Amino acid sequence: MKKIYFGAPLFSKSEQMFNDFVANKIDELNKFKIYVPQRNEAINDKRNCATAIQIYDGDTNELLTTDILIAVIDGLAIDPGLATEIGWFAREIELNPNSNKIILGLYTDCRDGTNVTIKETLDQKAAMLNNNIAESQFSYVNLYSVGAIKKYGKLFKTVEELIDFLKKY
Repeated sequence: MKKIYFGAPLFSKSEQMFNDFVANKIDELNKFKIYVPQRNEAINDKRNCATAIQIYDGDTNELLTTDILIAVIDGLAIDPGLATEIGWFAREIELNPNSNKIILGLYTDCRDGTNVTIKETLDQKAAMLNNNIAESQFSYVNLYSVGAIKKYGKLFKTVEELIDFLKKY
């Protein structure tokens, strides 16, 4: 059975609820063993006190045996821990090119520009960038992390697209 590491921001209630929603959809496929860091109470129950090394070792031990890294890259910036996991996993793929490991990114931000169908609207949004500080109508995601995802996997816009891919995987 292939193992999935579900990497995502996990500190707000809304992040935790979204992570559980997606992880439960993956569980329903009955095809994968899934590790969700927020469910690892030994290191991520914030009522307790895990050291930085315990957190690093705990999650890295899971990454070592993972076939698929799912990276939720929504938000104002990619979660720093997740960015580290993406880089670490990409390096594992580079060092073991025959491992069949893959990174799947999930980026659901509605401001990504793909939903604009009228050229005039797209032009208006682009024009707002000129001489208008803090008026970007587009989202931003770290391109280094996105590059690792695209080089070693695939990026999805919706949970449904991700689940459909996993059904066929």
